[in-house]
Amino acid sequence: SEFLLVKFKNHDQHEEFKQIIETRIHNQKQIFEGYAPKQADLLNHSVIDIHPNYALYSVGNFAKTMDEQFLQGLKGGK
Repeated sequence: SEFLLVKFKNHDQHEEFKQIIETRIHNQKQIFEGYAPKQADLLNHSVIDIHPNYALYSVGNFAKTMDEQFLQGLKGGK
């Protein structure tokens, strides 16, 4: 499992973040596909959620739940 929450200093950083994370996912899949297919499958269901000031990257059984909580936090916890 992996979890990363980022606050951007400026809005134009989100594209670089997305590219870096997508490269990481691709590289990790290549590593895991041969000997740990369950880990590779988790990467297939990873979450990258980018907003103007914040981004979330999550891999694991609770990636979707983490994203829901992230979105709730952005809305002010309502």
